[in-house]
Amino acid sequence: VQPGRTKGRTRLYSEADLARLRRIQVLGETGLNLAGIERVLDLEQQLEQAMRRVRDLEREVQARMAEHERAIDASRGSMSTEIVHLRRASGPPAVPIKHVIPAGLRPVPRVTDSRDPRRSS
Repeated sequence: VQPGRTKGRTRLYSEADLARLRRIQVLGETGLNLAGIERVLDLEQQLEQAMRRVRDLEREVQARMAEHERAIDASRGSMSTEIVHLRRASGPPAVPIKHVIPAGLRPVPRVTDSRDPRRSS
């Protein structure tokens, strides 16, 4: 911690400086030496940076998901419109389906090749 100074050379500590000094004091009271305290403070700072990065990435993912959802909704709307136009343009079927497939279908006999190796009699 490097405090600011007044013209009279009095040290000026910010709230962040005071919080850091209190954290150092607490860590020292747990029995950590200065190297251990420095390591803990560095790791805490790295953790805070990582957490900020995660929050930034979460916001970015949410924004992208919202963008994709809007694109999907727009596609659905245009597809629905296209389907309506195609249905209107195609009109009724030229031949009713019941005339295309006769009602009395018979099974078709199986045709086999006499050279088929599966038919070894």
